Amino acid sequence: MSKKQSTILVTTFILIAAVAVVIWGGERKQPEQPSPAGNGGDVVSQDSNIPQNREDIDTNDNDNDPISISDEDPIVITSDIDTSDWKTYRNEELGFELVIPDNWYINGSYKNENEQRIHLSPGKLGPNNDFGIFVEIIKKTDNQLSYYESINEVIKNWKYKPILLSKVVLDDKELLQLGALTFFENKDRVFVTNFVPAGEISIETYNAFLLSFNTFDVELDDIVLGDNDKIESVFVNIDTSDWKTYRNEELGFEIKYPAEWYENINLNNDIFIFRPTEDPVEAPTVSLSKIQENKTISNYEKRVDEYMKNTFMIKKWIIVDGEKFIQYQSPFSRQRLTFVNIKNDLFVLSLNSIDSISLDTYNSILALMSYK
Repeated sequence: MSKKQSTILVTTFILIAAVAVVIWGGERKQPEQPSPAGNGGDVVSQDSNIPQNREDIDTNDNDNDPISISDEDPIVITSDIDTSDWKTYRNEELGFELVIPDNWYINGSYKNENEQRIHLSPGKLGPNNDFGIFVEIIKKTDNQLSYYESINEVIKNWKYKPILLSKVVLDDKELLQLGALTFFENKDRVFVTNFVPAGEISIETYNAFLLSFNTFDVELDDIVLGDNDKIESVFVNIDTSDWKTYRNEELGFEIKYPAEWYENINLNNDIFIFRPTEDPVEAPTVSLSKIQENKTISNYEKRVDEYMKNTFMIKKWIIVDGEKFIQYQSPFSRQRLTFVNIKNDLFVLSLNSIDSISLDTYNSILALMSYK
């Protein structure tokens, strides 16, 4: 089993388990963030204690005062990396551009009503889906705010707040930085670039990105940042005529799955795994997991939404055969969690895959699923 496949599999089951804990009323905990340690490359941080994600920053919940700026001299951002053969990524909708290596991809974006997050990484999805460059675009609450005031407006809404901002110089322009977070601005937006290093991605690479980063004017009123509530229809669009059927009379449901796949049912009759490989622990999988008896998703929707805010999963509404379901999607992989009520019990049908299982296959399994 490859490292990236096992990571996706473990991450999905951790998410399912965490959602179950949330639903059962367990104390909600902040999920662990991936380690920025590399795997083969020489990753150099400006400070070993610098956080790589906003979730790593010490909490300062009771202090709403502006964040202080370091008195130290600004660090001049430089990079010795030759970017002459890099390609330009330009986002006309959101108003920014930067250069990226030719083998890098735009892997997806997270959206809500006030912000959008773009993920760039090497390879089609990145070795572990948890590193690369993230560009976050946030609407200003007031276009008259200064650069420093705008940053404080952004930071004050974070659950985990920084203690001190540092000054950097980028092409003769002084900017503010918090470890791996660098703040840019335009008239109505704040741009936050976030760097999660691993392997070939070093601080030199990130600095090369920063040196190429430019913003330009667009009309934000014309941009729909929060389109996650858009309803998507799920249907069968592949040949399923030779698929096998698993039927569970006790729980009252049946699932169809590809003829060459295998099934694995746990002893408690509450986790049902369907996979294209014979190894029972091999990723990828499609699984159906019972997470609560005698309850529906409507009982827990707000609680699950609150937990999912700490992840990159995006909430969507989907329609299957005229029925509406809640689904959480990863913007960086084919990871899906769809909540399904069977009889009086709440289940999650999950897809844990990078590229081995297509979305068409998962959607067909979902669309063909029947229950009493």
